[in-house]
Amino acid sequence: MLMWDSGVRISEITSLNIGHVQFDRYGAVIIVTRKTGRRRLRLISSVPDLQQWMNLHPERSNANAPLFITLRNYGKSPRRMDMHIIENTLKSLTKKSLYDRKKYKIIISVSSSYLLDSQLSTLLSGRFFTIPVFPLDFRDYLAFQGIEITDDPVDLAARKYEILNQLKRYLREGGFPIVVLQEDERTKDDYLKAYYGSIV
Repeated sequence: MLMWDSGVRISEITSLNIGHVQFDRYGAVIIVTRKTGRRRLRLISSVPDLQQWMNLHPERSNANAPLFITLRNYGKSPRRMDMHIIENTLKSLTKKSLYDRKKYKIIISVSSSYLLDSQLSTLLSGRFFTIPVFPLDFRDYLAFQGIEITDDPVDLAARKYEILNQLKRYLREGGFPIVVLQEDERTKDDYLKAYYGSIV
């Protein structure tokens, strides 16, 4: 959920410390170090889960402690979770055939092909399919705004300025559904900055 909400990479999430999370009245902000420097990213949907994890975290009062840790102790303190641990966990779940027993569904959502380029793809062979998700086109954007477009030229001419105003907003906001559905302008800007920071 945190990856979806923030748009950050797995490696960026696993490098977070407790002190990189700041809760406020709008939800939470995480401070992520990227190629372009440090960025503050707004979280909304993942805040309840993150708050619950922070309440259970064994080192929640230590700002320098890793945010995500393994369940095993290595020495005196828990070990930072890394990409290999995540990959091995997914492999072990797959080997136990939880998918085959129809007990659990394993859903991997990534914007890069790292996981499928690794050996994990051989374990999931024949058990996965790709669903490409595209941003909204302008007609979809209008539908999200509650505006139905017809092919009637008279109707289009009568609504010309309303449609042009929506086009300006579409060009500024883009077609990300989560952005379009937000009513608060600040939240929209936070999402757009997060997308920009994770893509560019």
